[in-house]
Amino acid sequence: MTSPPYRGDSYEIGALEEIADSTLATSAVLLVRNAHAVPAGRWEGAKGHRPLDIEGQEQAEALRRALPTFGPSRLLSVSEARFVDTMRPLGAELGLPVETEPVFGEEEYAARPSRGLTRIVELAAAGGTSAVCAPAAVIRHLLVILAEDAGLDVREYPAVKGSVWALFFSGGRLAAADYYPALTSPLP
Repeated sequence: MTSPPYRGDSYEIGALEEIADSTLATSAVLLVRNAHAVPAGRWEGAKGHRPLDIEGQEQAEALRRALPTFGPSRLLSVSEARFVDTMRPLGAELGLPVETEPVFGEEEYAARPSRGLTRIVELAAAGGTSAVCAPAAVIRHLLVILAEDAGLDVREYPAVKGSVWALFFSGGRLAAADYYPALTSPLP
């Protein structure tokens, strides 16, 4: 199975059609890139407390409007403020807590990437839909490993701030991946 073709800054939504034609997806994991935060060079507080800026707050609000469509029943995030704050409006909308998950933090993941991969596979095996907010480097690495293991031909792994990768699993393996860079476009 091949991935949807890359066209500029978005992918065609063709992966869902491929799933319907071949295999029924039994679970999904949404990999959410954190929203824009106050730049590190302008933030005088502790690194982990860096908040979202105005643009990031708008992105988090747009994710709150868009992601309920996927029916997430579990929200996870790196413990740093900019990640939790990206997911907090969605959690309030759905009445779900945002659970902190250290295995997706950059340092923790770099030290033991297998733990992050194992956690994604566990979330997929649990069924339903989980949403995980993580840094771009972690998202990209997870995508490379999962796509290679599934034999999916994904040539690029963009992860702009506030974007979402929807990973669809069947039989414990990645069946399709769709990238949504524009979910955070402000609505009138």
